[in-house]
Amino acid sequence: MSNDESEKSSSSYDTVDTDEEKRKNKNPAAKKKKVEQKYRKEWEKQFPWITAVKGNPCMSKCKCCDAHLKCDISVLKTHQSRIKHQNNSTKLNQGSSKVLSQFLAPKTDHVVVEQTKNLELLLAGFFSEHNIPFLASDHLAGRTKITSIVKNVIAPCERETLAQKLCKRRFSVLIDETTDIGTVSTLCIIVRFFDEDRKQIISQFFKLINVFDEATGKTGATAENIYKMLTKPNM
Repeated sequence: MSNDESEKSSSSYDTVDTDEEKRKNKNPAAKKKKVEQKYRKEWEKQFPWITAVKGNPCMSKCKCCDAHLKCDISVLKTHQSRIKHQNNSTKLNQGSSKVLSQFLAPKTDHVVVEQTKNLELLLAGFFSEHNIPFLASDHLAGRTKITSIVKNVIAPCERETLAQKLCKRRFSVLIDETTDIGTVSTLCIIVRFFDEDRKQIISQFFKLINVFDEATGKTGATAENIYKMLTKPNM
């Protein structure tokens, strides 16, 4: 082989090696893959509006915009600089401060008194509606107070409302005589009528009276006395 031919063959091998190196450099598989960053708890100090996403450690969530973001500092800074995020963050902070100020605002004595009255009235109505013994109210408003509210507030209002309904329609009177634990004979008066509000016939308690007059011992629950009681102006 001549010297010229040997030089040509060596140069061709060099060319092949150079082409293979170029292909290796251009091959994407040869490049290193970028590792996805996971959520870090310490980011919440710099970005208090983010939170972790359950099931995906590489994603974070913006509490102001309800948007999922990639766990990357540059991505979080870009999102923080957006106008939409700033507006949502301002609205959220204003709402939180308003609720907190209302909660911490000092209440006047008048407001506290009115709220206490309403609560005691609701408790008395609850015990009466569900037929709960007033003895159980000692842990709340007290048995004496609950009894007084039912007798002097709730009962007169309910009786007045019932009397207004009975003045506008026909009704039936049901009576039942019984004796309590103090050997006092009483007569329970129940009225039965069609209620326009409920659109049905109902039976409702009206009044409980003594069968005998406590002062004289004479008969008190006669038909005449019951009629007089039902026709009283204040009934």
